[in-house]
Amino acid sequence: IRSAPGIVMPVTARIDRQTLEGIGRGEVAVETFVPDGGFPIIVRPVDSQVGRGLMKLDSPDAIPDYLRMRPECAFNIARYVDYRGQDGQFRKYRIVLIDGRPYVCHMAISERWMIHYLSAGMLEDAEKRAEEAQFFAGFDDGFARRHRDALLAIANRLELEYVGMDCGETAGGELLIFEIDSGMTVHAMDSVDIFPYKQPQMRKVFGAFRQMLLDTCIRYGI
Repeated sequence: IRSAPGIVMPVTARIDRQTLEGIGRGEVAVETFVPDGGFPIIVRPVDSQVGRGLMKLDSPDAIPDYLRMRPECAFNIARYVDYRGQDGQFRKYRIVLIDGRPYVCHMAISERWMIHYLSAGMLEDAEKRAEEAQFFAGFDDGFARRHRDALLAIANRLELEYVGMDCGETAGGELLIFEIDSGMTVHAMDSVDIFPYKQPQMRKVFGAFRQMLLDTCIRYGI
């Protein structure tokens, strides 16, 4: 996927604690494991979730302090990509591909690069919600059209009827992939009073998923 035009997907390498210590001491070149760039890097313990232990390290000097806080023996590292917008805010999108067509599920806006929807302040900030609603309304003619070739390449290479992804946009307008996973949380449980624009969008997503199942049943005579 990372070789497709219009996509940025940093190489992720798994390394042991001793190797990370060696990078911190300057004995091991980080480029050996991050061939598409050096510092800053992001590092997280293997098998960690929801940002536990995930940190941006700007230089080798930051590694010893990080390891003093982490007891794990294995880590994933990748180059950090600065994807903040012109207003200084970071935006993370959750997209699902259903039969190759993209549908937006949420957009989180934060002043921090590590974004989780629940901690991005969407509930408290009406301006953020207004931007998310506008993003939903213009998704097909905006984001989806802008990244049409990249999204099509992902769908074609994965060959999955359903898959989700968390992504952003680089300053150069490329699709920045954070994660691709068929088990991402997609729901319609947000307050209708606070997020009135979400119910129609999620009905569209659920309807497309149901139609995909029905078409599959018909195709195989189930």
